[in-house]
Amino acid sequence: MALHYWIQKHDYSSDEVADVTARQAVAGWEAFDWAEELAHVEERDEERNCPPGFGLHNGYDPSNPDRSLLHICPIDGDFAFLNYHYMVDGKFLGLFATRREQIDYIERLPRAEVPELIRHFCAERHVDLLQRLQQHRPKEP
Repeated sequence: MALHYWIQKHDYSSDEVADVTARQAVAGWEAFDWAEELAHVEERDEERNCPPGFGLHNGYDPSNPDRSLLHICPIDGDFAFLNYHYMVDGKFLGLFATRREQIDYIERLPRAEVPELIRHFCAERHVDLLQRLQQHRPKEP
């Protein structure tokens, strides 16, 4: 599986790095100056700002039936929000096999956990990744 990551900046520009290992992906996350980038965000001007973030994918396009994407956006020095896109099997009318995209969203993830989640994604440890995310979902009343 060929992995690619990108760094998305507050001004909608981005830099992509192709064919990376887990170690390179984690290093890309850790080496970027998120504090500096977050300091440039002007929340009142939504048209010129987007949340800075880190995206990791395995060839995220409709022609890849096993496509997945992990998108992490730091909120501050301690937390980030995360979107995990992946494919799940299902049935249409209870008879026909289908695949559809599932998206899990975590509003408040401790940033200290990000390197481990990147490693799970890179190792295709989908179950481990989902279990870690489950720990950060709000508890239902």
